[in-house]
Amino acid sequence: MRHADALCPPGFHRAIADAVPGAALHELPDAGHLLPWERPDALTAVLDGLVTAAQARHVPTPRPA
Repeated sequence: MRHADALCPPGFHRAIADAVPGAALHELPDAGHLLPWERPDALTAVLDGLVTAAQARHVPTPRPA
């Protein structure tokens, strides 16, 4: 896996994810700091998976009648 982000290398992001309870780090190969331009389809797939998982965990609160 090649990482092209010299500004914020993977170890920087791993340290943040390790410090946040419940955080998940998704590394995309051949992408750097401009991920939306470099790998838009891969980013969309990861975000879609995160939103889908969050929706599956969400339990709607009943509204009063």
